[in-house]
Amino acid sequence: MVPRPDPRQLDLFAEQVVPAFRTEPTLDTSPVRVGFIPMDEMLIEAGLGSRYSLMTGYALQDTSVPYLPRSIAFPVTLKRDRDGTPHLFVASPVYADLPYVRRVEEATGLKAISHPSASGAFWHHAVDLAADAGWERLAESLEFTTLECVDQAVGLHVIDGELSAANARLLMGRLGVQEPGDRSAAALARIDVNFGSFELDTTAWTAIHAVEDGWIKPGRVGKGRTVYATLTKKALDHVASRRAQAA
Repeated sequence: MVPRPDPRQLDLFAEQVVPAFRTEPTLDTSPVRVGFIPMDEMLIEAGLGSRYSLMTGYALQDTSVPYLPRSIAFPVTLKRDRDGTPHLFVASPVYADLPYVRRVEEATGLKAISHPSASGAFWHHAVDLAADAGWERLAESLEFTTLECVDQAVGLHVIDGELSAANARLLMGRLGVQEPGDRSAAALARIDVNFGSFELDTTAWTAIHAVEDGWIKPGRVGKGRTVYATLTKKALDHVASRRAQAA
């Protein structure tokens, strides 16, 4: 089919020249396959990694230590750029000093560096140890987490019943976190019927006061059965009164 003349050209009867299409270079956006290259095979054979973790980019597991806390059991991640360049990522330098991470460094010839993609270890350390069976270990290993993570983890587990209010008090005292003088009155005044958080900020002291002062009945975690936290009559009466005043 003869193309129409371009109205912008000077001679409308001149022969039309169809410009050649410009072709852009094709970029290979397919993910790099891992788990089938020499470094991965070597880690698998040395017992330092599994094919699943290497293929999915998950943290490598140190099977010589207990599964919990996950921060210590899964302390380092092997990631690759699009061009296949490998990197070892940890949450902070203290993780790079773990014997397992040192062995992975030696095996790969890479240096583990701190990276935000590995920062989940901070939360895992706090949430896995903020329990009646682990709070003392948590108090002695704060270098593997942050106070913010501990504050949130303690609040969570006081409410769900994995950490007693008494032990939570001892932990916060060991950490030097000052108790609010008003016993979290402002936060507790906002309590409401809401599954899970009850509209609270669920920080450590708020949760401790909510349980100690009879606002919340903590949950209970048992073998094969979980009992969730509930509001007490005191809390429900407070919610009803507040709603009546707002109506």
